[in-house]
Amino acid sequence: MATTPSFYLAWGLVTVPIKSYPAARDERIELVNLHPGCNARVKHEPRCTACQAPVADPVKGYEVGKGAYVLLTKEELKELEAEKTKTMEVKSFVKAGSVDPVYFGPANYLGPADPAAAKAFLLLRRAMEHTGLMALVQYVQGSREKIGMIRVVPEALMLHELFYADEVRTYESQNRVPVPALAISDEEAAVATELVAVAAGPFDLSGYADGYRQRVTELIQARIAGQPAPKLEIKTAPAPVVDLMASLKQSLEAAKKAKKAKKAGKKAEPKKPKTLKPAA
Repeated sequence: MATTPSFYLAWGLVTVPIKSYPAARDERIELVNLHPGCNARVKHEPRCTACQAPVADPVKGYEVGKGAYVLLTKEELKELEAEKTKTMEVKSFVKAGSVDPVYFGPANYLGPADPAAAKAFLLLRRAMEHTGLMALVQYVQGSREKIGMIRVVPEALMLHELFYADEVRTYESQNRVPVPALAISDEEAAVATELVAVAAGPFDLSGYADGYRQRVTELIQARIAGQPAPKLEIKTAPAPVVDLMASLKQSLEAAKKAKKAKKAGKKAEPKKPKTLKPAA
């Protein structure tokens, strides 16, 4: 079944019609503002912060100083938009794992847009898999020119939108707390290293969930069922570390016990995200 291609992936002289599918989505619970009593949605009308007059058609401006702006018209901005094209051009191939994750943005699955494109798609995917390379691509989305990285995943390809180099900040450029050069004993280093090694394991997010989203879901379900709001367990702040070595050793013992219990089959069932039940 053919679908409208999201892009045409240009790989040398080979062009592959591809379809883009969201690889992840934000599962935050969407709440709306209501008028108390009426329970109707509140409409947000743009208003001038100076004279409070409603503004139906605001203009764009860039602040160059306190209260000083350079005005830009919609027509001027329209002329500066990237040329509309669906071509996603492969600029180069790089080694898998050579890109710092800080550059990675939203991700989308890529697959052939129609059966006729399947062979060229599979050929590119197999070549990338056998060479262990990822594809650096350039494309246009909306009015923006973007760069991305395509990597091989089971049965498909994955496109990661990338930040540009000037969008990534270095740690040195931040207003950070300076870390002095402190002496670390061999024993401290050995225990800390062992603690990291004992706690190591495969990457698995199935046992984690957004606690805030779960609590909001429980509150909404309680309201629907006419029940009182669930009580929230209040956690106390952890005490500051007084004896670093003692804390490391206690942590190591706890980690060893947890690992032993896991091997014995006592691993707790992973938490499943709660979902909202439709109103009756």
